[in-house]
Amino acid sequence: MAEAPFARSALVEDGRAIMDIGNITRGEMPLTGGRGVWGFAVVGLLLLTVGVFAAQRRRQA
Repeated sequence: MAEAPFARSALVEDGRAIMDIGNITRGEMPLTGGRGVWGFAVVGLLLLTVGVFAAQRRRQA
């Protein structure tokens, strides 16, 4: 078995591999979403609203 830096111990017993995994932190993970999500949500809602109004005006004309 290849040596993995996160595995504390590993053994094979009755055809099953058993590993003890350590909780190792290496730096910080990037934030998901961030500040850009709200802008996209507002623009999407605005486009949806404009589309609904345009569809209603076409039906009435």
